[in-house]
Amino acid sequence: MGPEHAQQGATLGLDMLKQLNCPYLLNDNSRLQGLWFDSLEWLATTWGPPAAEAGLRYVAHIAQPDAFVNTWSAADSRRLLSQFEIQIFDHEYEAVEWLSSCQRQVR
Repeated sequence: MGPEHAQQGATLGLDMLKQLNCPYLLNDNSRLQGLWFDSLEWLATTWGPPAAEAGLRYVAHIAQPDAFVNTWSAADSRRLLSQFEIQIFDHEYEAVEWLSSCQRQVR
């Protein structure tokens, strides 16, 4: 899967966020192989603003082993983090627990 497929998938996910108005997102890339997405700038400038406008507030990202850290730039991460809270996890159960704790705090 190349970056263009990642952008298409992210755009489809954004369409669903707009329909559901859900503040929580679990993004699991743990099973992907190879370079999956190399543009945090695109996420920060193109995907992030409409996602935040659609109500997204918390993103639990399960990272692809050893890949995500290599693409995380300080400037792009600040732009994304100013729009919603993102936590990076190695395991699904950790991500689900964090999102559940966010839901409990809101109630």
